[in-house]
Amino acid sequence: VRLPRFIAESESAFVARIDAICDEICSDPNKRAVFVSGPTSSGKTTFTLRLSNTINARGRKAFHLSLDDYYNLKSLKCDKDGRPDFETIDALDVDRIQRDIKALLEGETVVPPFFDFITRTPMEGDPKNAICLGDDGVLVVDGLHGLSPRISGDFSSDKCSKVSIMPYGNV
Repeated sequence: VRLPRFIAESESAFVARIDAICDEICSDPNKRAVFVSGPTSSGKTTFTLRLSNTINARGRKAFHLSLDDYYNLKSLKCDKDGRPDFETIDALDVDRIQRDIKALLEGETVVPPFFDFITRTPMEGDPKNAICLGDDGVLVVDGLHGLSPRISGDFSSDKCSKVSIMPYGNV
């Protein structure tokens, strides 16, 4: 009985937080981007996709951009066992991320890259997945380093919102 109630309460709180953030974004036409960050496996992508769906349901068009697709193998460091360190911001192509986000916020069309984690191969994106925000679109960016000044630092708070998510647990 306690576990199902805990799950229902947690889900309800999660949806309420998404709704509150969506209210902030949808009530302000100047808000053009949301940067989402949190620890590895904290639910960033789940949160971001649900937020995007809620923004869409409220009449604004949301576009998802994952920082996980911007890995740069040239700067990827490996540990002594050959495992790549995908956790460091230095593993990302920060210059391209900044260029793509700036271009999108200026109304340009961008074809985001794609990173294949199975083959550890960065690939150019498919033109079918091109993003253009249009006049009312909102860019929803998620990634471990989404709140880093190197990623979202140049964008003013009147044009973007920043969200940090953290799993909750009792010890």
